[in-house]
Amino acid sequence: MSEQHEVFLGQRTFTGRLELVGTVIARTALRIGAGSSRDVSGPDLPVVQDTLGRPYIPGASFKGVLRACAESLLRGLQPYASRTPQEPLLTCWSVSRSDDGKAYVWPDEYPGYLTAGTVTLMKDREFRDQPDALNRALYERSCWACRAFGAPWLASPLLVKDLPLDETSWAGHLGMRDGVGIDRGTGAAREKLRYDFQVAPAGTRFACRMVIDGAGQAEIGLILLALEAMTNGLAPLGGAGSRGLGRITLEMDWKRCVWIAPGDALALFGDRATGAAAPTDTGLPVEARAGYLRAFLEAAGLPTAVVERWQQAQPEEENYGAD
Repeated sequence: MSEQHEVFLGQRTFTGRLELVGTVIARTALRIGAGSSRDVSGPDLPVVQDTLGRPYIPGASFKGVLRACAESLLRGLQPYASRTPQEPLLTCWSVSRSDDGKAYVWPDEYPGYLTAGTVTLMKDREFRDQPDALNRALYERSCWACRAFGAPWLASPLLVKDLPLDETSWAGHLGMRDGVGIDRGTGAAREKLRYDFQVAPAGTRFACRMVIDGAGQAEIGLILLALEAMTNGLAPLGGAGSRGLGRITLEMDWKRCVWIAPGDALALFGDRATGAAAPTDTGLPVEARAGYLRAFLEAAGLPTAVVERWQQAQPEEENYGAD
């Protein structure tokens, strides 16, 4: 697997691709809403469904939860990271406007990370008519979360496909729950505010496929670190989480993960088109995953003691994932 990561931000260049495979299992009922129903005889709040009426998990919903896990982790690690004033924070704030209603947040108000206003200044002043230098500067000044999961000015190397239903886990029908509006003053149910909503039953399974295209080892390590939170069941998905819905676990199939090196790309895509065997490195063993994670911890500027403590805390192979 490639140990070098050259940034070609002005144009799309194939530098390696990692395909991840897993299964999302709903440990409790799961609800990813599709808005209000227009069917007078249907539920008030349906879940997202495909054209055959089967529930699925939108890739954007899964990726949003994954990014939230990564940002939470990065905020916790921030006090331990060593950085110069010119280096970005581990993760930025999700702020696009200033407190006084300005169109953009300017860098002197929230220093240390990029905002829409900062990018505008870079385009109009600092890197005017210098697209290549601008693209590289945008990458270097973006926080780790934006590098791995994207920003309005930076494309994400991570693609999460929609998660289709595993037919073997499908009973052929959705569950239904009742809800009622509560009066905040009296604590009692309010009149005429009863409603019902659909849920995917507990035990439903969804096939998960992700592609990391052109990322460096540190970005891959951060994504894998966020995936660990989902494999441990620490990241709820969907709505009504305070009611006990949305508890999931992610089971990664590391044996079916595939690394595509640049030298194999031409033969690979041709062989896949003809159905022939493709030259790929199949499987992502624990040693390779640990290497990516270590690359992120070191690139993030964490002290050696923190990295060593992480290495000592690594679980045994059978608990880390089947290879």
